Amino acid sequence: MNSFRAHRLALPRANAIIRAAASQNVAPMSAALVVVLPRAASSPSRSFHTTPAALKKSKAKKMVEQQENNPSSSPSSSSSSRHSASTSTSDHDDDADAARHPKPDAADPLNTDDLTSRWAALDTHFRDALRRLATGGRFNPDSIGALPVAPDPKSPERFPLRELAQVVPKGGRTVALLAHDRAHLKPISDAVQASPDFNQQPQPSPDNDLELLLKVEPERKEDLVVKAKALTLAWRERVRHASDRRKKVVAKWAMQKEIGPDLRKRVDAEAQKQQNKVMDGIDQVEKQTLQRFK
Repeated sequence: MNSFRAHRLALPRANAIIRAAASQNVAPMSAALVVVLPRAASSPSRSFHTTPAALKKSKAKKMVEQQENNPSSSPSSSSSSRHSASTSTSDHDDDADAARHPKPDAADPLNTDDLTSRWAALDTHFRDALRRLATGGRFNPDSIGALPVAPDPKSPERFPLRELAQVVPKGGRTVALLAHDRAHLKPISDAVQASPDFNQQPQPSPDNDLELLLKVEPERKEDLVVKAKALTLAWRERVRHASDRRKKVVAKWAMQKEIGPDLRKRVDAEAQKQQNKVMDGIDQVEKQTLQRFK
């Protein structure tokens, strides 16, 4: 009887000990969770940023591309408009342009007409861009006339402003845009306002309903120097690119045994010699252009 009573008394005590032990084990686990969760929440993932060096290279490349296609644009302006089909003439050595130039022939590997033809096209393009830059920059009627305009908002097709209006300098800093059609007034005005070079709303003329007046701020000589150097840099890069294309063709001829190794070296040396002369010519054009800004 006494043993039974002792057993009944011992059982609640045992249960109490078990509950106490369980509570002691759970409490540390709960505390641990409380500590871990805030630490996880307070440690946001690190974001990756462009390094200053990479950012500088990206900006330099963008400026080169921009100046190649629109020499009148400011160094800090956007280059998104350079994709216009009506104004983009930069990629003279693209595959789509190959039909304009002679094809290299393994039967006459020393004939570099294909290469000199590409260089001549680049020469015309960049000399014209530098000339427009040196004779007024943004104020130059040619630069204003090259501004892409979308006459139909429902169509992605764009046309140079000169095809929709006559660009007439009126003296001082004022340029008149004489629209050929009243329907073109708003598209022209929108294009000028969206341009990073002008960024202004052309004012209607009080004397002519088809005339818009545009005021152009003069450019600083320092900015013109930067643009000229960017253009000549792009010119040199295009010349080298054309040479590299032909060098790959010559390498293919050698791989296919169409020409021997000695002839290959001779062909490459001749092309390099001609390229050096082209580079010397670019140096002279750059020097003459920069002298006009002094």
